[in-house]
Formats: sequence, C-alpha cells, structure tokens
Amino acid sequence: MVCARAEQWHEGLARNDVVVARALAPQPVVLEYAAPLLRLGGSLVDWRGRRVPPEEDAAARAAAELGLRRVEIRRVLPFAGARDHHLHLFEKVGETPERFPRRAGMARKRPLGG
Repeated sequence: MVCARAEQWHEGLARNDVVVARALAPQPVVLEYAAPLLRLGGSLVDWRGRRVPPEEDAAARAAAELGLRRVEIRRVLPFAGARDHHLHLFEKVGETPERFPRRAGMARKRPLGG
C-alpha cells in the first residue's frame, strides 16, 4: 500500500499494470493522475456514474495528449437496483510526455482536454 499523492509517487512512475479510480475527480484529471503511473500496455479502470458526453469528450482529448486510448465504456450493475454505473476502460498506448505528472494540484486547477 502506498500513501502518497499520485503526482508525488515517483517510485510508481511507469511501473503499474492497472490503475483503478472511483469517485476521484473529473475524468480528465483522473487520466492525468493515472497515465504517468501506467506502463505501456497498462490499463486504467475509471468507475463513473451517469455518462456525461462533454466530460467524455474532454477526457478523449486529454487521453490523446497523455498516451492513453479509450478502449470501452461498459455499463455495470454492481448491486440490485443500480443504474447509471459505468466502467471507462483506457489502455496506455504511448509514452506520457515528460512534463507529466505536473506538480500537485495543477491537474484540478488547469485540467487537460478543455
């Protein structure tokens, strides 16, 4: 277990097969946190609620900048009566630019994909 901000966990850069996020931040921010931590071929599983097309569009732009590709958005039913739950799956297909991760707090202040 690691107790550190994603932007400050330098030992984890490009070393992880999978990153999972749930209710963490707007999707472009989650992508920016996850991309530097993933190795090439690694996957991000971002658990979301209701789909928000403008946020998904911004996330697609951010993903392209970060070396990620959206693979699938899968509707899931985690419990009886659940609705509007989705897993957004991304794969790391290219190197994340050297300027990432940005310093702590910058992803939220100036999100990519806008």
